[in-house]
Amino acid sequence: MGRDREAAAEGIRVVEVGSAACGARYCDNTVTNSKYTLVTFLPLNFLEQFSRPLNQYFLLIALLQFISIIAPVNPLSTILPLLLAFTLTAVKEGYDDKKRHALDAVFNNRMYDVIQHGELVQKRSRDIRVGDVVKVMQNSEIPCDLFLLKSSDPDGVAYIRTDNLDGEIDLKPRACVPVLAACDVFSVQGKLSCDPPNPRIYHFNSVLEVGGERHSVTTQQLLLQSCFLQNTEYVYGVAVYTGGDTKCGRNKESPPIKWATVDKEISRYSVRVFIFQLAIAFVMGLIGVIELAKYGDDAWYLGFHKVSAIHYIATPMRFFLLTSVMIPISFKVIIDISKYYISLAIGWDASMYDPNIDAEAGGTPAVANNTAIAEDLGQIESVLTDKTGTLTDNIMEFVACSLGGQTCGGSKTGSAHFDPTVSVFSDSANAEERFSARTDPAYTQFGLSLALCHTVSIETNADGTTRYAAASPDEEALVKAAVKMGFSLRHRTKNVTTIARTGTTGATEEHEILHVMEFDSDRKMMSILLRNRGTGVVTLYTKGADERMLPLVRGRSTDKEVETLEAHLRTFASAGLRTLVLGYRDVPADEYQAWSKKIEAAAVQPGDAREVALQKAYEEIELDLTVSGATAIEDKLQDGVPDTIATLRRANIRFWMLTGDKFETAKQISRSCGLWAEGEELLPLQLGPAASMSEDQLLSKLYHDLTAAAAAVAARKRPPAAGERDPGARVLSPYGTFAPVVHGEASYAELPSQAHGPANQSTSSSTSSVSLKDFSEVTNRKPTASSSSDRSDTISGSGLACAGHVLIVEGRAVQLLLDTYYEQFRALCNSVNSVVCCRVTPGQKASLTAMAKSGETPHPDFTGNARNSQEDALARLGDFQSLEGAGKRACPGAALPGCCKRGPKAAPPRRVLSIGDGGNDVSMIQEATIGVGIVGKEGRQASRAADYSIARFRFLKPLLLVHGQYSYQRSCYIAQYCFYKSMLLAFIQIIFNWFATFSGVSYWNSLLLTAWNGAFTLPAPFLYVLDRCAPRERLMESPELYKAAQSGEALTGDTFAMCLLLGVFHGMTSLLVTLIVFNGDSVSHAGDPMDFNSIFTVTYTALIMIQAWIVVLDSHTLTVPNLLGIFLMPPFYLAFVAAYGAQKWSDYYGVGTRLFNDPAVWLTVIVITVALFAPYMFVKSYYLNYNPTPMQLAYLRGAGHPTLTSHGKPVYHNVQSAEAATVLHVQKRN
Repeated sequence: MGRDREAAAEGIRVVEVGSAACGARYCDNTVTNSKYTLVTFLPLNFLEQFSRPLNQYFLLIALLQFISIIAPVNPLSTILPLLLAFTLTAVKEGYDDKKRHALDAVFNNRMYDVIQHGELVQKRSRDIRVGDVVKVMQNSEIPCDLFLLKSSDPDGVAYIRTDNLDGEIDLKPRACVPVLAACDVFSVQGKLSCDPPNPRIYHFNSVLEVGGERHSVTTQQLLLQSCFLQNTEYVYGVAVYTGGDTKCGRNKESPPIKWATVDKEISRYSVRVFIFQLAIAFVMGLIGVIELAKYGDDAWYLGFHKVSAIHYIATPMRFFLLTSVMIPISFKVIIDISKYYISLAIGWDASMYDPNIDAEAGGTPAVANNTAIAEDLGQIESVLTDKTGTLTDNIMEFVACSLGGQTCGGSKTGSAHFDPTVSVFSDSANAEERFSARTDPAYTQFGLSLALCHTVSIETNADGTTRYAAASPDEEALVKAAVKMGFSLRHRTKNVTTIARTGTTGATEEHEILHVMEFDSDRKMMSILLRNRGTGVVTLYTKGADERMLPLVRGRSTDKEVETLEAHLRTFASAGLRTLVLGYRDVPADEYQAWSKKIEAAAVQPGDAREVALQKAYEEIELDLTVSGATAIEDKLQDGVPDTIATLRRANIRFWMLTGDKFETAKQISRSCGLWAEGEELLPLQLGPAASMSEDQLLSKLYHDLTAAAAAVAARKRPPAAGERDPGARVLSPYGTFAPVVHGEASYAELPSQAHGPANQSTSSSTSSVSLKDFSEVTNRKPTASSSSDRSDTISGSGLACAGHVLIVEGRAVQLLLDTYYEQFRALCNSVNSVVCCRVTPGQKASLTAMAKSGETPHPDFTGNARNSQEDALARLGDFQSLEGAGKRACPGAALPGCCKRGPKAAPPRRVLSIGDGGNDVSMIQEATIGVGIVGKEGRQASRAADYSIARFRFLKPLLLVHGQYSYQRSCYIAQYCFYKSMLLAFIQIIFNWFATFSGVSYWNSLLLTAWNGAFTLPAPFLYVLDRCAPRERLMESPELYKAAQSGEALTGDTFAMCLLLGVFHGMTSLLVTLIVFNGDSVSHAGDPMDFNSIFTVTYTALIMIQAWIVVLDSHTLTVPNLLGIFLMPPFYLAFVAAYGAQKWSDYYGVGTRLFNDPAVWLTVIVITVALFAPYMFVKSYYLNYNPTPMQLAYLRGAGHPTLTSHGKPVYHNVQSAEAATVLHVQKRN
């Protein structure tokens, strides 16, 4: 933020070419990715660690231990574990930072040629300053952001590889300003006025002043730091941004901090334990002061004194320190190690390894970029997915086209049915020859549009062959289709493109590139202005989405032609194909001359004003187009996508598909990939064509469809009687609206042109009133026994009700719903099985992810006056007439529950996963609880920004069902076990002080107290990371088992309380048995009195033994490391006691010898162990036989155990019964 403020204060940066004085005003080119230095490492790292509340608590305990009047044990009992935990973390951080230092040193010390005083000199990268003219050689890394002065290429073109920035491996062309193409770099003079440092890598609005003239400079002249120069011998460039001011440096932001739900729960429970600890300390301290006052000087031999004011503080503080082990210092270290192991296991999983992607590097495994949130993989409730490259292969094939009012491709000879598997080039053996022989004007313009309207370049491979390098697979598919149709792209530079008519004369055509209006997600179209060098005619070729192109071609097309084209587009989209409309027009010379002056003036505008001026200029020339045709491209689904979605839906995971495709395409893809299953009803929310409806009608239609969709969802709860009109059920009418259903017949109703707002709600059909009431009830209703029985269909089938709904929303409707009917839209989305949003922008993807995750508004500016904000949003569609009275502005959805009243109450947080493969998916990936990036053809931006990276969508199934459940179950058990064994020791301290007149004395020896959490009980939970709650195959085959983890059953208030109570029971029992057997008159087998050290060691030994058996009983998988860690610990402990007891300097001297030779001690240890273990084993056995969890059944079935019986009857015979138990178990809990 500080650097952004400095940049804003800097204003326009003026770079003087070759000026040393210019460079002195800005930072050098030192790149720093490390966090620490030798001087700052210890203070900064410890400051980071102590910023965590839990570590602050442990530090407080350690410091208080140094106050002798309140310290019950040696301060080392707290200091040593704390130092160990902090040291492990510091070593890991230091090791990681050392690697970053090494990488920084390599970059900063790399040598480059820099022009100084008219000659080339060698400079380290870190010494380059703004204004320096730098020479970069082929295959070298760009040291800083350079303005391209000159290239070795005669046309001034250079090629860079940007995979370090965006992951895209295709070469990007860059071109110097024409006036500089032949300049002398050793003497050139000029000034470059550019924006202050900023992170926008695709934005560089600058102006070059040279020779008294001003020239526009864009990203086409910018070479970005960390990119590599390719296919160009050398370039010269002027350093514009250096060091941390480069665009790469400005994008080095810390990823969003994500905290696993399990960690949040543990922290919440830790606060409760802390409050309980304070209460115990206060009560016990108060009683201790009373006892002290009672005995006073009469017990002087016990060290008692008269009560003073200090005792009212010191005694409670002493009990506070005495019970400080209630919050274990070891559990966080163990869980962090467990998470790290999970991240390694994900990378080792051979089932998530793809040998085909990045095959040269040995294939692509799964990668865990964030090791802190592995548990959330087991609790995902919704998955938001991109389509292209995520659900599909992003391998485009030209299938069909609309040309001259007819469709080409998509059907076999003699068949009227459109078949997307039949390509336009595969319907006959001589398809290419037949196409290339056509010479009619319509066909020619269509082929020219494909061959010329693009930014594809031609690359030469090492073997001399050539290939097309495109920014997107769509463009490559179109250019390849043009080749098959007889229009072959042969050569392309920044100024000229050459094509050959391969099917006719074979002659080549050269076209001068006058201007390229590039595609972006807002324009959804691109255009190119060309001058045919043979005829001198200037032609504009344009392609884009139909909603942008159709208004531009209506002026030169008849209504019938447009209707035919729209029908073809609907046919293509219904088959799941991606569509583009192509258009062109010849531009008169005088119009082009006038327009070129406008574009030149716009290009030299400063800052953001340039973008506004350019867009205005584009709109002035992109009009009155003639239709060339339309294209249909197939992007095939990846292998395993339908199966993965179907499986995860059985796991009660809701799916959202967010795509930029048109409505019909998204609908078809949702059907083919399994988001829209058989028996599910489609609920569309569409604004419809803006040209045919008034603004009032657009708003009213959205209101009508929203309430009708709500009614359909609400009606699912009440099945109508035979012949009764179902107020909720809806079918699609021919007009794309909802129509009510009468059981036994269906009727269609077109949306009237009059508004259906609140004013005339009473006069409209009963749909609105029913839907509003039921919608409010359904979306706010808590699960009940009856509602659970209504969903009994989920037991044997999918996790989501089969007779459910799929919501599909068009992009303009998405924005209006987010701005106006936010709460209702959110509730509706949470009530359907799947959601499909089409024509959405990257910003809308992030907003929808925020809504799916937390229900909170993604628009901060709407949190002030909600009513005004909604009116402002509606006003973007234009002023609308009042629905309640003349002259009064009203929200059409005011009758919807909660409309215009987004109160502060938010929906319960939901755990959502976003998955995508492109740079436009980064915002939603970072917004989600867990972001997953797919390594694909759109680069590695998504995979780098994500928490987890996988190669194929189908790998999501083992990631969630296997690794997610394993991680969740392990972390929950480890955390609760650590609290159990700590509460055990702490409660013994409390009970013992009942017998010690509440004096605050410790029952435990300081060294053994430290070793309890630091050594003796550490291996068992540490190795629990190898435990598997069920066989992998069973988890994959029975996704219903996922619901238990999804609902958080392994860590709840009840389970946490039971662990603490178990610790209390074990602590009380072990202490009381020990004190009963070894009272004040007890003697050892040798006749010596049993001293205090000997007595507490008996208890300690029994507790060590019980820990081994507890972990064995709780483990699902006993591997060799588990068994060694568990059963080697008691012998290790006994060896330690023998060695410790042999030290003459210690007050523990001789204890080991006395105890090992005393049969009474061993008998007492056995009795305590049995007394503690037997009830625990009985309870576990009871629940396993009479009320087993589905996970236990799945594990036993996978392990080959015989079927358990309950009262002589089989419990469950198959895994489907286990799945049913999961649903019933979760519903009972809710």
